[in-house]
Amino acid sequence: MCLAIIGVVAYHWQINFETTAIPVLSRFLYMGYLGVDVFLICSGFGLVFSYPLHSLKDFYRRRYIKILPLFALFQVLKLALTYYLGDNFSFGDVLCRFSTLSLFLDTSHITEWYINMLVWLYLLFPLIYRFVSSCGIWSVLLTACVSLSILYGFTVGGIMASILLRLPVFVMGVYFGIHHDDIKRLWAVSIVGLAIAFAGNMSGFYSLFTLNEITTMYWAGPFMTVFFALVLSVAGCRAGFMESIGRHTLEIYLANILANDFCLYYVKEVAGNIQAQIFYFLLTILLSVAFMFINRLLQSFLRVKCC
Repeated sequence: MCLAIIGVVAYHWQINFETTAIPVLSRFLYMGYLGVDVFLICSGFGLVFSYPLHSLKDFYRRRYIKILPLFALFQVLKLALTYYLGDNFSFGDVLCRFSTLSLFLDTSHITEWYINMLVWLYLLFPLIYRFVSSCGIWSVLLTACVSLSILYGFTVGGIMASILLRLPVFVMGVYFGIHHDDIKRLWAVSIVGLAIAFAGNMSGFYSLFTLNEITTMYWAGPFMTVFFALVLSVAGCRAGFMESIGRHTLEIYLANILANDFCLYYVKEVAGNIQAQIFYFLLTILLSVAFMFINRLLQSFLRVKCC
């Protein structure tokens, strides 16, 4: 989770400030978008252990207390920033943002789509858990086939394409959670996934799909399963600093989105300006610390009230 959030911040930095002075470094930073895949596979994995321990009501309560209050505050700040920058928004826009329906109704400029997606994955998790438990690895393949059918049949693009292509990654995380104690099985699945991805790439099959995002599912998904199998194989090795960052990925992610949106407005003509880039990182850090403090207070208050 720590590496994932660092990758996402680096990705936003690279695409917004056009850090192409060193081509190899630029390409490496661009690959930070894989951090979202790490988030999803870790989320699916972790939910497997939480779900059976609680009632359905308690499961939802615990999940949403962690993200919705801070997400609501984030939306208030984002709308305030939108108003300050002189952009208009309607009541419908506000309703879509706070309800996460913007994921389906207005995907043209929603930068926080990952959180919206996570809210709906939490809601559907009991069904996904039963699906994966019943179908095993076939659940991942079926999800991939459905996602591809929708993409190819309806020529879906943009944010919705990214969401559809990452559904198999989340399902794979659930599969890994269910079979976490069978390392040989997980390594076998990971290697087969990479082999299929490699064969499809070499055969030119993926060129049938004009969407660049297609690489997310066929490379990022299998790559992340190998990465996760490796992590489980060496489980027990810990690093305190990385764990601390990993526990606060939500706060850092939302802080980075706000910093990202703010910088997009103020540094349109100075993308290569080193001062602007320093400001981007400092604003991300300051907002992250503020969100960590606020979220801790919110969760403490809500746990007392809800319990």
